Amino acid sequence: ITSPSGFKYYLLLVDDYSRYSWLFPLKAKFDAYSTFVVFKQYVENLLGNNIKVVHSDSGGEFIGAMFQSFLHAHSIVHQLTCPHTLEQNGCAERKHIHIVETARTLLVASNIPHLYWVEALSTAVYLINRLPISGLSKSPWELLFFKPPDYSRLKVFGCRCFPWLKPYTHSKLDAKSKSCVFLGYSLQHKDYRCLDPITS
Repeated sequence: ITSPSGFKYYLLLVDDYSRYSWLFPLKAKFDAYSTFVVFKQYVENLLGNNIKVVHSDSGGEFIGAMFQSFLHAHSIVHQLTCPHTLEQNGCAERKHIHIVETARTLLVASNIPHLYWVEALSTAVYLINRLPISGLSKSPWELLFFKPPDYSRLKVFGCRCFPWLKPYTHSKLDAKSKSCVFLGYSLQHKDYRCLDPITS
Protein backbone atom coordinates (compact mmCIF):
# COMPACT_ATOMS: atom_id res chain seq x y z
CA ILE A 1 0.00 0.00 0.00
CA THR A 2 1.43 3.38 -0.98
CA SER A 3 1.47 5.74 2.00
CA PRO A 4 0.11 9.32 1.74
CA SER A 5 3.75 10.48 1.35
CA GLY A 6 4.35 8.04 -1.53
CA PHE A 7 6.34 5.39 0.36
CA LYS A 8 6.09 1.74 -0.74
CA TYR A 9 9.05 0.10 1.04
CA TYR A 10 11.22 0.53 4.09
CA LEU A 11 14.81 -0.13 5.09
CA LEU A 12 15.38 -1.63 8.55
CA LEU A 13 18.85 -1.28 10.10
CA VAL A 14 19.62 -3.10 13.36
CA ASP A 15 22.65 -2.63 15.61
CA ASP A 16 23.95 -6.13 16.33
CA TYR A 17 25.11 -5.35 19.88
CA SER A 18 22.19 -3.40 21.34
CA ARG A 19 19.43 -4.51 18.91
CA TYR A 20 18.55 -0.83 18.52
CA SER A 21 16.71 -0.31 15.22
CA TRP A 22 16.33 2.44 12.66
CA LEU A 23 13.52 2.37 10.09
CA PHE A 24 13.58 4.44 6.91
CA PRO A 25 10.55 4.54 4.55
CA LEU A 26 11.52 4.36 0.87
CA LYS A 27 9.70 5.35 -2.30
CA ALA A 28 11.77 2.88 -4.35
CA LYS A 29 14.13 0.06 -3.46
CA PHE A 30 17.12 1.78 -5.07
CA ASP A 31 16.73 4.54 -2.43
CA ALA A 32 18.33 2.10 0.02
CA TYR A 33 21.79 3.14 -1.19
CA SER A 34 21.40 6.90 -0.64
CA THR A 35 19.63 6.24 2.66
CA PHE A 36 22.51 4.08 3.89
CA VAL A 37 25.08 6.71 2.88
CA VAL A 38 23.29 9.35 4.99
CA PHE A 39 22.73 6.85 7.82
CA LYS A 40 26.42 5.92 7.98
CA GLN A 41 27.46 9.53 8.47
CA TYR A 42 24.67 10.13 11.01
CA VAL A 43 25.24 7.07 13.17
CA GLU A 44 29.03 7.33 13.18
CA ASN A 45 28.79 10.97 14.25
CA LEU A 46 26.18 10.08 16.88
CA LEU A 47 28.06 7.17 18.43
CA GLY A 48 31.68 8.01 17.67
CA ASN A 49 32.31 4.58 16.12
CA ASN A 50 32.71 3.44 12.53
CA ILE A 51 30.51 0.83 10.90
CA LYS A 52 32.75 -2.20 10.41
CA VAL A 53 30.42 -4.91 9.09
CA VAL A 54 27.11 -4.90 7.21
CA HIS A 55 25.12 -8.14 7.15
CA SER A 56 22.28 -8.35 4.62
CA ASP A 57 20.47 -10.62 2.21
CA SER A 58 21.39 -10.66 -1.48
CA GLY A 59 18.71 -8.20 -2.57
CA GLY A 60 19.54 -6.14 -5.62
CA GLU A 61 19.60 -2.95 -3.57
CA PHE A 62 22.50 -4.38 -1.53
CA ILE A 63 24.61 -6.07 -4.19
CA GLY A 64 24.49 -3.25 -6.75
CA ALA A 65 27.75 -1.71 -7.93
CA MET A 66 27.21 1.65 -6.17
CA PHE A 67 26.45 0.07 -2.80
CA GLN A 68 29.39 -2.34 -3.09
CA SER A 69 31.78 0.43 -4.15
CA PHE A 70 30.70 2.57 -1.19
CA LEU A 71 31.29 -0.26 1.28
CA HIS A 72 34.68 -1.03 -0.28
CA ALA A 73 35.73 2.63 -0.21
CA HIS A 74 34.99 2.78 3.52
CA SER A 75 36.54 -0.62 4.36
CA ILE A 76 33.20 -2.04 5.49
CA VAL A 77 32.94 -5.82 5.33
CA HIS A 78 29.75 -6.98 3.61
CA GLN A 79 28.43 -10.36 4.75
CA LEU A 80 25.66 -11.84 2.61
CA THR A 81 23.23 -14.61 3.47
CA CYS A 82 22.99 -17.63 1.19
CA PRO A 83 19.90 -17.71 -1.05
CA HIS A 84 16.70 -18.95 0.66
CA THR A 85 18.35 -19.04 4.12
CA LEU A 86 16.61 -16.32 6.13
CA GLU A 87 17.91 -17.89 9.34
CA GLN A 88 21.42 -16.68 8.48
CA ASN A 89 20.16 -13.14 9.09
CA GLY A 90 18.13 -14.19 12.10
CA CYS A 91 18.58 -11.00 14.13
CA ALA A 92 17.10 -8.75 11.44
CA GLU A 93 14.40 -11.28 10.48
CA ARG A 94 13.17 -11.63 14.08
CA LYS A 95 13.26 -7.87 14.52
CA HIS A 96 11.30 -7.42 11.28
CA ILE A 97 8.59 -9.84 12.48
CA HIS A 98 8.41 -8.14 15.89
CA ILE A 99 8.03 -4.70 14.31
CA VAL A 100 5.40 -5.78 11.76
CA GLU A 101 3.35 -7.63 14.41
CA THR A 102 3.49 -4.60 16.71
CA ALA A 103 2.52 -2.23 13.88
CA ARG A 104 -0.38 -4.49 12.87
CA THR A 105 -1.60 -4.50 16.46
CA LEU A 106 -1.40 -0.70 16.63
CA LEU A 107 -3.41 -0.32 13.42
CA VAL A 108 -6.07 -2.89 14.34
CA ALA A 109 -6.52 -1.72 17.94
CA SER A 110 -6.86 1.92 16.89
CA ASN A 111 -8.94 1.37 13.71
CA ILE A 112 -6.44 3.46 11.74
CA PRO A 113 -6.51 2.72 7.97
CA HIS A 114 -3.64 0.61 6.58
CA LEU A 115 -2.71 3.65 4.53
CA TYR A 116 -0.79 4.87 7.59
CA TRP A 117 1.50 1.84 7.82
CA VAL A 118 4.62 4.06 7.87
CA GLU A 119 3.42 5.81 11.03
CA ALA A 120 2.51 2.48 12.64
CA LEU A 121 5.90 0.92 11.80
CA SER A 122 7.77 4.02 13.00
CA THR A 123 5.83 4.00 16.26
CA ALA A 124 6.48 0.27 16.69
CA VAL A 125 10.24 0.86 16.29
CA TYR A 126 10.08 3.79 18.71
CA LEU A 127 8.40 1.61 21.35
CA ILE A 128 10.49 -1.54 20.81
CA ASN A 129 13.72 0.44 21.11
CA ARG A 130 12.58 1.54 24.56
CA LEU A 131 11.27 -1.81 25.85
CA PRO A 132 13.55 -4.11 27.89
CA ILE A 133 15.00 -6.99 25.90
CA SER A 134 13.84 -10.46 26.89
CA GLY A 135 16.27 -11.89 29.45
CA LEU A 136 17.81 -8.47 30.19
CA SER A 137 16.66 -5.58 32.34
CA LYS A 138 17.86 -3.04 29.78
CA SER A 139 16.31 -1.72 26.58
CA PRO A 140 18.14 -1.28 23.27
CA TRP A 141 18.06 2.47 23.99
CA GLU A 142 19.89 2.01 27.29
CA LEU A 143 22.43 -0.39 25.82
CA LEU A 144 23.25 2.05 23.02
CA PHE A 145 23.08 5.41 24.84
CA PHE A 146 23.98 4.30 28.40
CA LYS A 147 20.95 5.94 30.00
CA PRO A 148 17.37 4.80 30.62
CA PRO A 149 14.71 5.92 28.12
CA ASP A 150 12.17 8.61 28.94
CA TYR A 151 8.68 7.10 29.12
CA SER A 152 6.88 10.36 29.93
CA ARG A 153 6.20 11.10 26.23
CA LEU A 154 4.40 7.83 25.51
CA LYS A 155 0.82 8.12 24.23
CA VAL A 156 -1.74 5.63 22.96
CA PHE A 157 -1.47 5.19 19.18
CA GLY A 158 -4.68 6.35 17.51
CA CYS A 159 -5.99 8.23 20.53
CA ARG A 160 -7.74 11.58 20.29
CA CYS A 161 -5.38 14.52 20.71
CA PHE A 162 -5.56 18.30 20.58
CA PRO A 163 -2.44 19.93 19.07
CA TRP A 164 -1.67 23.56 19.92
CA LEU A 165 -2.50 25.54 16.76
CA LYS A 166 -2.48 29.15 17.93
CA PRO A 167 0.84 30.01 16.20
CA TYR A 168 -0.77 28.95 12.88
CA THR A 169 -4.07 30.81 13.20
CA HIS A 170 -4.89 33.86 11.06
CA SER A 171 -7.48 35.44 13.35
CA LYS A 172 -7.91 35.99 17.06
CA LEU A 173 -11.24 34.17 16.76
CA ASP A 174 -9.82 30.99 15.18
CA ALA A 175 -9.72 27.87 17.32
CA LYS A 176 -6.48 27.36 19.26
CA SER A 177 -6.75 23.59 18.82
CA LYS A 178 -8.80 20.92 17.07
CA SER A 179 -9.54 17.25 17.49
CA CYS A 180 -6.93 15.07 15.76
CA VAL A 181 -5.64 11.49 15.88
CA PHE A 182 -2.26 10.65 17.43
CA LEU A 183 -0.04 8.91 14.85
CA GLY A 184 3.34 8.72 16.55
CA TYR A 185 6.47 10.59 17.50
CA SER A 186 8.68 13.09 15.71
CA LEU A 187 12.36 12.14 15.82
CA GLN A 188 13.47 15.62 14.75
CA HIS A 189 11.43 17.60 17.31
CA LYS A 190 10.05 17.04 20.77
CA ASP A 191 6.62 16.83 19.20
CA TYR A 192 4.00 14.34 18.10
CA ARG A 193 2.61 13.41 14.69
CA CYS A 194 -1.11 14.18 14.49
CA LEU A 195 -3.68 13.46 11.78
CA ASP A 196 -6.57 15.79 11.04
CA PRO A 197 -9.30 13.32 10.00
CA ILE A 198 -11.26 16.06 8.21
CA THR A 199 -8.59 17.55 5.95
CA SER A 200 -6.45 14.39 5.49
